[in-house]
Amino acid sequence: MHKPQNALMHQKIQKAIMDGIPPILTGIVEDGIKESLFDTPYPYETMEMVIAHTNTVFDNYSDSLTKKELLTKIKAFIFNLERLFGTKTGSFDPVMSLFNVDGGY
Repeated sequence: MHKPQNALMHQKIQKAIMDGIPPILTGIVEDGIKESLFDTPYPYETMEMVIAHTNTVFDNYSDSLTKKELLTKIKAFIFNLERLFGTKTGSFDPVMSLFNVDGGY
């Protein structure tokens, strides 16, 4: 999919992802705000940032990263999720299991 000859298709898929996923997940963030799990004044924009970053870093070039580099990016991603959503440190630790990377978090 990431080959040059697939650029238009890739661009259309990226647009569909950015148009479709943040609105769905924003509702979950808003529920989390109501339940005092999250504290962000920008739930939609936060989801846009999370989706864009995830889609770019972990989809577009994670295959070219070493295991150590990928682990560092995952840890940084989790660190920043906690800040974007206004949660306590450790709140997003379960996200680590989604990446199937060993390395001791």
